[in-house]
Amino acid sequence: MNARYRMIPFFLAVALLLLAINPAIGDTIAQEAQRKLFLGAEKLAANGKPLPRQMDALLRSYPLYPYLEYARLKRGLSKAQPSEVRAFLQKYEDTPLASLLRRRWLNTLAKRQDWKNYLKFYTPQSNISRQCHYLHALIRTDKKKQAFSQTEPLWLYGKSRPKACDPVFKAWRQAGLLTTELIWRRIQLAMDRGQIKLARYLQKLLPANERPWVDTWIRIHNKPTLALTDPGLKKKHPWRQKILVDAAYRQIRKNPITALNYWEKLQKRFSFSLLDKHLINRKLALWLVRKEDPDAIDFMTKLQPCSHDSKLQEALVRSALLHKDWGQVISRIERMPEEEQQTERWTYWLARALEQTGQRSRANTLYEQLSVERSYYGFLAADRIGEPYQFAPKKSIVDMKLSTAISNNPAVTRAKELLALNRWVDARREWRFATRDLTADEYIAAAELAQSWNWHDQAIFTLAKSGYWDDLELRFPLEHLSDVKRYAGRHKLDMSWVYGVIRQESAFNASVRSYAGAIGLMQLMPATARYVSKKLLKQKRSPKHKDLITPSINIELGTTYLADVFSSLGDNPVLATAAYNAGPHRVKRWMPKSTLPADIWVELIPFRETRGYVQRVFTYAAIYDHRLEHRLTRLTERMLPVQGTEAAQTAQTNIKDNTAL
Repeated sequence: MNARYRMIPFFLAVALLLLAINPAIGDTIAQEAQRKLFLGAEKLAANGKPLPRQMDALLRSYPLYPYLEYARLKRGLSKAQPSEVRAFLQKYEDTPLASLLRRRWLNTLAKRQDWKNYLKFYTPQSNISRQCHYLHALIRTDKKKQAFSQTEPLWLYGKSRPKACDPVFKAWRQAGLLTTELIWRRIQLAMDRGQIKLARYLQKLLPANERPWVDTWIRIHNKPTLALTDPGLKKKHPWRQKILVDAAYRQIRKNPITALNYWEKLQKRFSFSLLDKHLINRKLALWLVRKEDPDAIDFMTKLQPCSHDSKLQEALVRSALLHKDWGQVISRIERMPEEEQQTERWTYWLARALEQTGQRSRANTLYEQLSVERSYYGFLAADRIGEPYQFAPKKSIVDMKLSTAISNNPAVTRAKELLALNRWVDARREWRFATRDLTADEYIAAAELAQSWNWHDQAIFTLAKSGYWDDLELRFPLEHLSDVKRYAGRHKLDMSWVYGVIRQESAFNASVRSYAGAIGLMQLMPATARYVSKKLLKQKRSPKHKDLITPSINIELGTTYLADVFSSLGDNPVLATAAYNAGPHRVKRWMPKSTLPADIWVELIPFRETRGYVQRVFTYAAIYDHRLEHRLTRLTERMLPVQGTEAAQTAQTNIKDNTAL
């Protein structure tokens, strides 16, 4: 036997013999043997070892053979010739490996400073370093005009750019194209982002007589009230207004209530354009939405926003909801553009306001219109008039020819193999590549295929692209049923609620890791998982990453944490759901002074993401009642009123008084 085979583990040699003797020994056995053979070959390639000819030949028909070639080329990329890379890109242009290799190759060419070849291989990139390398390549190959025409957008950014951009900015500046105006514009962007260090660096690029204004800006940025007394601001300067507007914004963020008085004083000391006044009033209004201060209410009531300013219009409606000023709710909604008024959200709140002001007939008409929808506001509307929820499930029907065509797509075949090897990232990349441009029927067929592999997250996301929403079996799988039942039961949590959280958090992707670092089905942060494990479950060993991507462990930890949050927030599912997403500390800050109906409190959640999260979890919980064939718990049953802080304090005082007696 060739000496090279000694590098292959024994089981790979056996697999090789089985395949060589009889390739048709059985699909499953042959498939497993080929997978093991591939993994062994990939290790050899990654270590720069040549593959035995017979081994290479046996793998050429294997769907993941392109990954073997990629591993070989990637290993020797620092010494690769352009012709080798070009051949790979041409051969595998219809795979995601082409873009992966191109990115690595461009990085290699930049290190080599091979700018001519960089231009030959460059295609538009989202990565800023590669964009800057491209402009640098243009400069170094006497195409400065072309490079400089694309430099300004890269410059105008409020954070530091990668080092790859430094030579581009240097050449651009030396060409006399970096003006004082452009420096100031970037300083403003840096200040908007709170990037003081960058602003200080940019200050050095300004003419000497301009630099003190940056000092003034930073001083007032850190302490906005200085704008009312700083003598330097009495001087004229083109950027003085920007400094003053920034001061107003900063004070609003620090304390929107005190900012009301501050803004009045600022206007007396300085003149502001109508646009600046509008923008500052708008910012102030957006920060005052949840404030119950009388001055805040007065300010919000007097504001008359433009009809097209939907964000401010929404804020004013939410402010009216907080104070249960139903007349204001009606008038504010009716001033919205027609298209905005007709959304489910504002149809529901108009109906609620009409109901509260005695216009029951008109309210019921709107509720009936909404109650046919399988949605958060549809379910709430059905609750208001006692109508059943309209689940209306309808299984998707897939043409077999279409399904076969999707299955035979090379990228889909590769995705399936990568899943079998637990290569989740590569599998998703192949799947996205395969499903990037399908018809609605093809998306449905692909979603059905993913579900047949128990790849539920991709089934859900792929079906969503088709616009077909009625296949509840596919969209809301009953995966990990025994674990959900076991751990929800242990903590006396509603199973459907737990399923709603899992569906929203991960869409049943057990291995997913968020940008923030949350892991697994119930998206646990490692620190939270450690807290739950040690403090709540009294376990000696802290959970590792492999534990958090194990469904049963993740569900145990996640339900334990959910139960803990639920208990700490007065057994209120609405507060617990919001806290699971945004953290208990934030939810405690969002508590109202006086008790609010849950639908109003949810509408007032200041984070759009958390607001949508809570609404979806409760919608999904109702759908899971249907899927589990449980008794339906209506949204109004789940969504308990949110007790106000004043009521809680009174109750606490009464308890103390009774104890004293």
